[in-house]
Amino acid sequence: VPGIGPKTAQKLIADFGSVENLLANLSSLKGKQKENLETYAEQAILSKDLATIIIDAPIEVTWADLALSPRDDQAVKDIFTEFEFRTLTKRLFGESANTADTPSETSEAAPAPVFSHLKTIAEVPHTYHLADTPEKQAELFAQLAKQERFCFDIESTSLDRFAAKLLGVAFSWTDYEGWYLPYSEALLPVLRQALSSPAEKIGHNLKYDLCVLHQHGIEVTGPIFDSMLAHGLAFPDQRHTMDYVSETMLGYTPVKLIDIANAAPSPAASDDLFAFAETKKASKELDIASIPLATLAEYAAEDADVTWQIAGKLRPLLDDQEHVFSNIECPLLP
Repeated sequence: VPGIGPKTAQKLIADFGSVENLLANLSSLKGKQKENLETYAEQAILSKDLATIIIDAPIEVTWADLALSPRDDQAVKDIFTEFEFRTLTKRLFGESANTADTPSETSEAAPAPVFSHLKTIAEVPHTYHLADTPEKQAELFAQLAKQERFCFDIESTSLDRFAAKLLGVAFSWTDYEGWYLPYSEALLPVLRQALSSPAEKIGHNLKYDLCVLHQHGIEVTGPIFDSMLAHGLAFPDQRHTMDYVSETMLGYTPVKLIDIANAAPSPAASDDLFAFAETKKASKELDIASIPLATLAEYAAEDADVTWQIAGKLRPLLDDQEHVFSNIECPLLP
């Protein structure tokens, strides 16, 4: 009832014994308190009914019916399988839950191998090209035009896809080989043509790349293969960052952007990505645009190369989820 708080309500109930008796004796009250109770009498009764715990509800159950009975493990497994509760299945039944005695369960993708040693760019022979001349750019686009599928990865100035400025695009279509193309508006027509070709476009977390490219007037068309989405389907209980996927599937640790951003390059090491990362000093701010072009090119080409290799590992693992991946997940990308 408006105007009557908990303390006043307790005093009134103590004085009159019940809400009903209080409402029957409103003549003993005065002023606004009496007026509010007269106005909201029905609300007071309704509030009491709603707050009253019913202890005589008719139920057709006995104490014996409520006794804990043995769990129907197979029924639980079937439900967990239907709704893909893999973590709960392992927690309740252990690692052996997906065995031949549960034929109704769909088998999960094989777990990622465990590598005793994670390689780095310093240990793996690779060929990364910087397309910084008209001749090299012509070679890059001529090669792209021949591919049935290729991987691409953009470099930009910000993680905010609406504020990011495009710095360049990296490409890969062969293991341990990649290209980096510094962006300029003069390249817009050929970039549009390459990224709208019928070839399958591969990338990791393509939602970001597609949005940034769209902001720059570049639309990516043709079949899409997002390795982050593919990994999410194959290994739903794992993390899906490119670094993590690379380490668990390739046994390879890519150079991290924080390791090369804002570093003061030494003249002898500026073209050597690994050496450049080793000499980088810690910084909380990442100024990607200040990274030497040769270093950024190798970093970007490595990302494209790694993503290309990851996609090759993931493709066979999709199996019965290929329809979900190709016809539901990837088409939802912007």
